[in-house]
Amino acid sequence: MSNDLYIEGLTVAPVVKALSNDARLKILNLLSDQDMNVQALAKRLNLSKTAVLTHVNILEEAGFIKSQYLSGSIGNQRICHKVYDRLIFNFDPGKSSTGESTYYETRIPVGNYFDFEAWSPCGLASQNSIIKKWDDPAVFCDPQRVEACIVWTSFGYVEYKIPVDALFADKKVTALELELEISAQHNIKDHKNLVIPPYRTREQITDDLSHITFWINQKEAGSVLIPVGKDPEKATYTPSWWRSLPIHGFRVSLRIDAEGCYVNQKKTSSLSFEEMVGSHPFFRFRVGVKPDAPYSGGFTIFGRQFGAYSHDIILKSFIE
Repeated sequence: MSNDLYIEGLTVAPVVKALSNDARLKILNLLSDQDMNVQALAKRLNLSKTAVLTHVNILEEAGFIKSQYLSGSIGNQRICHKVYDRLIFNFDPGKSSTGESTYYETRIPVGNYFDFEAWSPCGLASQNSIIKKWDDPAVFCDPQRVEACIVWTSFGYVEYKIPVDALFADKKVTALELELEISAQHNIKDHKNLVIPPYRTREQITDDLSHITFWINQKEAGSVLIPVGKDPEKATYTPSWWRSLPIHGFRVSLRIDAEGCYVNQKKTSSLSFEEMVGSHPFFRFRVGVKPDAPYSGGFTIFGRQFGAYSHDIILKSFIE
């Protein structure tokens, strides 16, 4: 899934200036993989912090990145996030961009699910602490779940109900894109509180690797093979009190349009948007590990203030 920046007329000059330097292009390339702070960028580019700050400011003025300030042990950190993936020039400003450049974006907290099947080890956590207790599926029913910034379970699923066209009653939604940060669980086979469901055996569990599937309205949209996230440099937003793996996830995108379903831009189903969603005002989005998944290593969904990206599940509803 890509975010597009459309430019025309007088907006071209600052964008061209921002992209006229190799260091700034390298910064955008580094931010494609994860959000990074200024110190980390300086280290990767072998530049001074002052030089990187100058480049970051120019990129931010052009709209390519956004910054967030987080307090740390040695002062505030400036975290940089890339906003756009593609740049599109409109050489005829008299004609407006149409089609899928118009969308409504919704962000769904990872704890705001409506159904689940959870097996220990499992749990929820807010930015500051574990919610209730570790490894108890009953916690998934607790009203405090909506505060969760990270959700994990060894087997099963979580399912969200997501509105499609709340702001576009007089328009037609033609495609959806969902983006989330997700990881396999770590070392669940030997976990002291492991509870194995009847459809699995211990021998079928795969540590640190999981085949995670996505469903739309109970129809399978696609799957992706995900490892465990254990690179400290990528765990930009994970709080220091969290000392368990995974510490970050991997960005996964799911797109449903007239041609079918795509996971990370790879076609995974021929079911179209009309067949999956149609004209319904909301849809069910399920994330889980199938009972017969070839790799069964659980899953962890990262939301705001956890992992490599500071956001929850993102939905883009594209309109005509």
